[in-house]
Amino acid sequence: AWAEPPATFDQAKRIARDVIYAGHHETIYCRCRFEPKGASGGIIDPASCGIEPRKDAQRSTRLEWEHATPAAWFGRTRSCWTDGDPGCVDSHGKAYRGRKCCVKVDAWFRHAEADLHNLFPAAGELNGDRKDKPYGDIPGEERRYGVCDFEVSANAAEPREEVRGELARAILFMDRTYGPFLTDELRQRYQAWSDGDPPDDWELERERRIEPFSK
Repeated sequence: AWAEPPATFDQAKRIARDVIYAGHHETIYCRCRFEPKGASGGIIDPASCGIEPRKDAQRSTRLEWEHATPAAWFGRTRSCWTDGDPGCVDSHGKAYRGRKCCVKVDAWFRHAEADLHNLFPAAGELNGDRKDKPYGDIPGEERRYGVCDFEVSANAAEPREEVRGELARAILFMDRTYGPFLTDELRQRYQAWSDGDPPDDWELERERRIEPFSK
């Protein structure tokens, strides 16, 4: 039984799957059903949602945990990300920085990276294609993942309207808790998304399940 906030991202993924999303095995972007499997992930059932791989068939059916707020957004506020740290030197004596360094030396970053408010189950290929792009509106509706209503352009990712408020509230929470790091434009966009898409029953239940891990 879990009784405290996750100490690492790996622990957070296990809690998210086995506690927060217990009985709600559905991805955020495409509403794909998934079967929990492995240390922290699962296997997606493409037939449940009509998702099709754009390029990577194996990753398309692998469940991954998407940071609604990319780790780079809050990571770039930390010196371990931008400059490195004396503790971040590999076995060959080469210094490194970025996420790997922050995970090693920065307890604040590990806490932010593992915040359950920010983690959502997603098909791995979509998670990989989104990278660190902000959510936004993309002209046209080019479906590159079967019938899944998710588009990615060179500088944005567009989720389906039904979850925009939920994702926006997660980002706004992270900005208040670990920021500020959002631009005024993004903060206004996500506030508008939040106002236009109030929490549904599942989002409220998800929040209730997360609350004990937010001490």
